[in-house]
Order: sequence, then C-alpha cells, then structure tokens
Amino acid sequence: MLAGAVDRGAADILLRELRRIWDSEGRPVVLNLAGVTYLDSGGLQALLVAHREAVAAGRSLTIEEASPTVRRLLDLTGTGDLFEPTRDPTSRAAQ
Repeated sequence: MLAGAVDRGAADILLRELRRIWDSEGRPVVLNLAGVTYLDSGGLQALLVAHREAVAAGRSLTIEEASPTVRRLLDLTGTGDLFEPTRDPTSRAAQ
C-alpha cells in the first residue's frame, strides 16, 4: 500500500519499482492507494506511463482502492477507467 504524497520525486521511485516488479516477477500489479494523501501531475503521469507500459507488454495495472484525493484526480482527468480491472468480454455482452 502506498501512503503519503506521490509527487514528482516519489513518482520516479514508484515507476522504477513497478518496472522492477514486472521485470522480476512478471505478475499483474494491483495498487492500493487508499493511504495516498496527495497526488500531483507527476504522480498521475507516472501512473499513466506505467499503465501504457503494462498494456504494451500484455500486463495489467489496476487500482484496487483509492483515497478520495486520488479518486478525485482520476475522475477530473477522466483516467480512472484505465485502472479498473478488465471485465470478462462475455459479461459485457449481457449488459
């Protein structure tokens, strides 16, 4: 779980750590951002870059929980849906 401020400086560390996880473990990454109290444009940029890299590599990056601060920024920028778990295509047909 991430906690505290995710600003430009922390964003570089976050992106580096996500890349390390993918390179060493190759598993999907699920983020818990419930403890994040501040997310600036640098933090959002890191999440978007990580998402783009995950998709390009056939991996996934989802946000399991988000603090109100994070959720508000994702909603304002229209990027929240990028981090939702992928649904089973058969479930979409039923909607």
